[in-house]
Amino acid sequence: MYLTSIIGIIFGWFLGSAIAYRIVIMIENNTVYVRSPYPLGWAIDSIITVVFTVSIIRVSLRKVKDLKLTDI
Repeated sequence: MYLTSIIGIIFGWFLGSAIAYRIVIMIENNTVYVRSPYPLGWAIDSIITVVFTVSIIRVSLRKVKDLKLTDI
């Protein structure tokens, strides 16, 4: 369960950086934006993703743990 979240976070880092770089290049006219990646931003985003994933898993497993497979 957590493996897919970790893969998604890593994939999101690279894809998000590429998309953000492209957007900054397109909207940049006379102003200069920061083009380099910001590792603290990546860390904060990863923490938010992990908290969201863990909370969703806990809520969903709480509902499923009482389910008897013989009743299905």
